[in-house]
Amino acid sequence: MRRLLSAWLLLMLVLVVAACSGQDSSGTVTPRAVSDRTAAAAFTLPNLREGKDDISLVDYRGRPLLINFWAHWCGPCVEEMPALAEFAREHPDIAVLGIAASGDPAADRDFAESTGVGFDLASDRSGDILGHYGISGLPGTVLVDRQGRVVNTIFGPLTSADLAQLATTLRSS
Repeated sequence: MRRLLSAWLLLMLVLVVAACSGQDSSGTVTPRAVSDRTAAAAFTLPNLREGKDDISLVDYRGRPLLINFWAHWCGPCVEEMPALAEFAREHPDIAVLGIAASGDPAADRDFAESTGVGFDLASDRSGDILGHYGISGLPGTVLVDRQGRVVNTIFGPLTSADLAQLATTLRSS
């Protein structure tokens, strides 16, 4: 009986996470209808790369944007980072911004440099922007259309296959 209850609870948890992730049961991201999209929360954050100007949401207006929230100590974030770096190289028409939410910019910078990340990186030391986007765990990804509106939010790590599908979603939004 306990096993059955445990299995049932686990199944419910998986279904809730999938429902909240912005993905349907097939793993496909369903973009919000244009009329249901809200403006992405504005921000200006310190550039994680030393000596570079701050990064603002308005810098990306007119381009589809994938914002990925991560931290150097987050195992799933570390696992997905190479796929994000490859995605950014293969899809130059889509802006990619990594926002480190660890509070340790030096460690985040070292990690990003060691993995060859070439996309823009910002630091959200306070976690305020993370909260404005409703990200409650890492990694989290927010898709933003050309007009600066949130297309969808995905919770959890992304694979190369997931990212390829997100490219289609972003281009069509």
